Amino acid sequence: MSRPASPEASTRDASLGLAYWVSREGQLKLLRRLLAGFAVGGTVFAGYLVLQRVSLRPVMWLEPGPLEGWVIASNSALVVYLYLSFYFLTLIPGLLPTDDQFRRFLIALAITGVVSLLIFLLVPSGVLRPREFRAEASAVYLRLIDVDLPRNAFPSLHASVTTLSAIVSCIVLKHWIARLLFWAWAAGILWSTMATRQHVLFDVVSGALLACLSWIAAAWFIKRRGKAEAGP
Repeated sequence: MSRPASPEASTRDASLGLAYWVSREGQLKLLRRLLAGFAVGGTVFAGYLVLQRVSLRPVMWLEPGPLEGWVIASNSALVVYLYLSFYFLTLIPGLLPTDDQFRRFLIALAITGVVSLLIFLLVPSGVLRPREFRAEASAVYLRLIDVDLPRNAFPSLHASVTTLSAIVSCIVLKHWIARLLFWAWAAGILWSTMATRQHVLFDVVSGALLACLSWIAAAWFIKRRGKAEAGP
């Protein structure tokens, strides 16, 4: 049975700074967290790729709605790189001060992944791109749409994991300017998912909502487990 962290340990974890993360102990912790994140995220991503090519039901094709008139379709390299910068944004959970907080992130990521994969399997959906969208497209965009097929649109996993990272940034980043910049980056990524016609607004909103609910559910799970370990 694991013991709850002492007040001294909690205070130490809450005050982790750059000096800690560049130390040997901090780097080892980052490595362990990176491997754990790859294990969970990699499993979800593998399922995502499989279900892009396997469907039990006809695909429900989605189109941008009237509320998305402000999202200009783009096949430029700059927008694609913004879309792909998502993978760097998701590194911030590794800097969470306590192991319990990181564990909460992993659980939330797992919940988001399982729910999304079930929906992809039972209610497959995709986004139709204009035929002329390949015309004069950047090479990196053509590579993206050849690898990432227009499937598994609802809910957007891209939006879910971006939202989880944005939530975590409120814990990791202490200054409001740093948070604002991070949120602007996250908002840009969400916009890019629609600009590249990988998703429509409905996918993005549902993915973000799923992330928020998963974050809450993960806290409930950890709290319940803690009570069970503490005993009567």
